[in-house]
Amino acid sequence: MLLADQYNDRGEDGTYSTNVLAANYAISCLDSRSSSNIFSMRRQNSALLEAAPTLGRYWQFGALTCEQWPYPVASHPVSYTAKGSKPILVVGTTGDPATPYGQAVSVATKVLSNGHLLTYNGEGHTAYGRSNECVANTVDNYFIKNEVPSRDPDC
Repeated sequence: MLLADQYNDRGEDGTYSTNVLAANYAISCLDSRSSSNIFSMRRQNSALLEAAPTLGRYWQFGALTCEQWPYPVASHPVSYTAKGSKPILVVGTTGDPATPYGQAVSVATKVLSNGHLLTYNGEGHTAYGRSNECVANTVDNYFIKNEVPSRDPDC
């Protein structure tokens, strides 16, 4: 429960310090949707249980999350390169259980035309505000001074 509380920014008193849950719903529902048709969900549930018999049961009926979302799925850009943009800092955590580090490397080096990678060698989902001064200083310098490191600081 402690890990779930940390992941969801829930304090010991039961209050939430951020709106991360609401933001995740909004982002997910705008990105894509699965069919909420009961027959489609049953097929999805079967596939989940086959792939992950223990954890799959907790992810069943996921399509219901966005079923009543009042906004349509957003259009996806033709290209994700952000050509002509200012430098974009991409933070990747080597032991992130939710977003694999390899994806951060790929986004920074292969997808974005002006991407810069910041590696945090550690565990957990997200590094900024939860890891070390190397990460904090690099991200702060990016947002406050518009500076990116000349190479990955490998925090």
